[in-house]
Amino acid sequence: MAVLASWVWVLIGYLSAAVAENSNPSSLYPPFWEDTSGEISGFALEDGKYIINPWVFTDRMGLYKILLSKTAPYFAKYGPENEQNLLWGLPMQFGWQYRTGRLVDPTGRTTCGYKTFDELCVSVDSWWADVNYFLSVLPFLAAVDSGILGISSDEFTILPPPLDESRFCYNVSDCKKLVGEIMDSWTTFFQYMQLPSSDFDGLLQHLWAAHTASLEYPISVFADRRQEVMDTIEIDKSSTEPLNATTLFLTVLSVVTVQSKASILDTSEAVEAIDRTPYEDPDTEAP
Repeated sequence: MAVLASWVWVLIGYLSAAVAENSNPSSLYPPFWEDTSGEISGFALEDGKYIINPWVFTDRMGLYKILLSKTAPYFAKYGPENEQNLLWGLPMQFGWQYRTGRLVDPTGRTTCGYKTFDELCVSVDSWWADVNYFLSVLPFLAAVDSGILGISSDEFTILPPPLDESRFCYNVSDCKKLVGEIMDSWTTFFQYMQLPSSDFDGLLQHLWAAHTASLEYPISVFADRRQEVMDTIEIDKSSTEPLNATTLFLTVLSVVTVQSKASILDTSEAVEAIDRTPYEDPDTEAP
């Protein structure tokens, strides 16, 4: 764990330096970040409840923005402007998946995710999108349950995808039944965060536990879509979309966990996959 902590401090230092040197700080944020609300009130209101559709890119990104906003006070002692909030890696990774076409419909049966058709659509047929669901909706629900967001679970409704509804969960109670270990891991992380005695290494340890726990269920349940990961490795040999430091940390963690839990990639392929993108430009490959 000490080695991991050292690496994270290096990565955070790299990211902080990049922020300081970049003349256009907004370019460091995920796509549509400034167009995404950081408040629950930013979502559409129907019948007295806010409607969250995690199969729309900006809605799912909005969950991350709320998490970052509400947890900012707990990371203030580690650096200014919330720049060292460990949760930054999650929206950065999701944004990278969007930029590189990993969230589009890989089957070609729909135009979901393609820029010239429905660019904000997140495809349930995408293995990356399915796995990320448990790294976005689940942390959000656990944060709600822990009380750190100041939001009641009665205030909002999370919409299901157009298919495979039973593979996902949509509220605190149902997620505790379906993936209790994931919910417990994230709740523990948020509860630890609120302790006066919490420190960076402890936060990192709990985040690591929650992140890896979040991958086990979707890797197993979406085994039928694993071939997409292998296809990703083969499709593009000329990627020009690099990962920044924070995204790299989370992506390495995801790939390594996928490798150890499901034997999807061998070591050399895992390393190479980090620097590749599956599509040069999603709008040129639309069905």
